Amino acid sequence: VNSSLPQPSLSLEQCGNDLAEQGYCLLRDALTDGQLEPLRKRLTEQALAEKQQGFAFQDGGHSQNWGDFRDSAGVLRPQEFTEAQGGRNQRVWTLVNKGAV
Repeated sequence: VNSSLPQPSLSLEQCGNDLAEQGYCLLRDALTDGQLEPLRKRLTEQALAEKQQGFAFQDGGHSQNWGDFRDSAGVLRPQEFTEAQGGRNQRVWTLVNKGAV
């Protein structure tokens, strides 16, 4: 473990320092299991629905380049970020906008 990088902490002061110095922090136990469970359920439902409807964004394939979302004319290329193109990681963008938790 690289000790110079932020480590999970219960201290808001430490998290504030990490945020100021590193640009991010890790707040240990920020959510309870009871709070996490409905979020996990909703995320799983949304991911499945996007996959079933053909809207899933899947990247991480060997021939996929992160950030290469547009062609040379600037047009989005969603067809390049699918399971068929080797995508292994499914991303669910802006879950907060996609129904109640």
